[in-house]
Amino acid sequence: MSPAAQFKPLPPSTPVRKGTTEPYRSQPRPVSQNVQPPTLSHVVYNGRPGPLSFPQRAGYARNITVQAAAQRIIPVGWSVNWSPGLEKVRRQRVNLSLNDQWPRVLNNLIAAKSLYATVEWGQSRITITSYSPRPRLFSHQ
Repeated sequence: MSPAAQFKPLPPSTPVRKGTTEPYRSQPRPVSQNVQPPTLSHVVYNGRPGPLSFPQRAGYARNITVQAAAQRIIPVGWSVNWSPGLEKVRRQRVNLSLNDQWPRVLNNLIAAKSLYATVEWGQSRITITSYSPRPRLFSHQ
């Protein structure tokens, strides 16, 4: 049997790696789980981080309330707690791109409204406030 007769032709739609008769197989991309979430200006984290998924309905949201935008951003099953006094901000209308990992999208939303969020991974809860939960660093002079 000749060497050429040992190889079966591949269907026309099967990509082949250059210089070989082996079909091209892409490596599976890992899901971004157990990855340290990005450091963001208006979001802090408590607990062990979970998956960094994209919002369930990615795309662009137009003319929705800040509260509705927050609900679209967070993972299914999570809750949002708003600190008292934010009722007016929650009703404001925004346009928002949802095409990034949800903590980044949340950061963009709340930074635009001068708000801050604490993501509590273990409780699947986000608390939104008008003050920064980060401790201030003072220098001695």
